[in-house]
Amino acid sequence: MQITSFLVLALSALSFAAPVCEVPSGFQINGFTTFAPAEGNPNPSKVFFTLVDSVTGASTFCSHSGTFASGPATCDNGSSQFSWDGTKLTVNEIYTPCFSPSDEALAYGSVNVSVYCYPSEPPMPNGYGTQCQTPTGQISGTFSSDPLLD
Repeated sequence: MQITSFLVLALSALSFAAPVCEVPSGFQINGFTTFAPAEGNPNPSKVFFTLVDSVTGASTFCSHSGTFASGPATCDNGSSQFSWDGTKLTVNEIYTPCFSPSDEALAYGSVNVSVYCYPSEPPMPNGYGTQCQTPTGQISGTFSSDPLLD
């Protein structure tokens, strides 16, 4: 009886020690907001939101000022990026694949974003322009995965 109990405890400990392989499958966008300056306002365009990985629950703040002419913007965690074309938000997340832990893979997804816009005037921090937000505050999307990155 003691040997069986010891074996069960040992196997339980091993199952907790084994690493869990989690491939990003979905994401949530919280608090998506944009700002477009009015003519004569020197402040740049802005996009900001919180990105949440629906598998791990990890979140990161994403923001960008100006255009996306030079490519996607990097979020605070350094492994997520995004681009915005005025109607579609595309997010990318670099992760370690289960089958090759020394490499990286890319999960990506896009969502069409419906926003409610209203005039922005001083004393708002951005000055004159148009600020837009998602009416619901949350948007969900699905990731697809690319093969290993070079």
